[in-house]
Amino acid sequence: MKRTLIPLMVLGLIASAIPAYGQVELIPRFTWLDTDTHEEIEGSSDRNDVRLELEDDTGYGVAVNFYLGSRFSTEIGLSLIEPDVITTETNDQSGTFINTTDVEVIPVTAVLQYHFNPDGPFDLYIGGGVAYVLVDDVEGDNVDQAGFDRIAIDEDAGFAANIGLNYWFGNTFGLNIDAKYVPLESSANVIFGSGTTTDEININPLLLSGGISIRF
Repeated sequence: MKRTLIPLMVLGLIASAIPAYGQVELIPRFTWLDTDTHEEIEGSSDRNDVRLELEDDTGYGVAVNFYLGSRFSTEIGLSLIEPDVITTETNDQSGTFINTTDVEVIPVTAVLQYHFNPDGPFDLYIGGGVAYVLVDDVEGDNVDQAGFDRIAIDEDAGFAANIGLNYWFGNTFGLNIDAKYVPLESSANVIFGSGTTTDEININPLLLSGGISIRF
């Protein structure tokens, strides 16, 4: 429920803020997610290590850009991607178990952008800000056989670096290409029937997006 409420709150904040700004861009996007999650999670003294891999995948997103002047703007956006997660555990008595399932990954970003050519057809921009990344628990049919109940990845926030380009066909519509990188380390909690082990993992999402910019 919490993972659903936070994006809805962000969208509500965006909608309520739109009337207060003179120029606003709405940007629906198609998004590709690449992560650096290929991690070994150390087990406890009586448990084997678990390998966690988060695969690359595509999804959808939306952003709203509020202009603060001729060159500066603030973009608030979110994406929803459902990548496959592969978990592997080797049990000394039962062998190796591999589980593949999908999880929801929801990055919420807020960045300040500087536009080099806001009035021209080609508008290159760079920016920086913050990102809050939500990841569903890892569950699946074979998880119990592998010896653990689920893996809970903590929600976490980090710095977001941003670069992008708008190509405007006129005053209203344009094409948008956008990239955001979030160097992020989070905690993964492997939950067994008899307890929990915790280890740090790298997520480091790279979001590459393409969409349509619509000016109001």
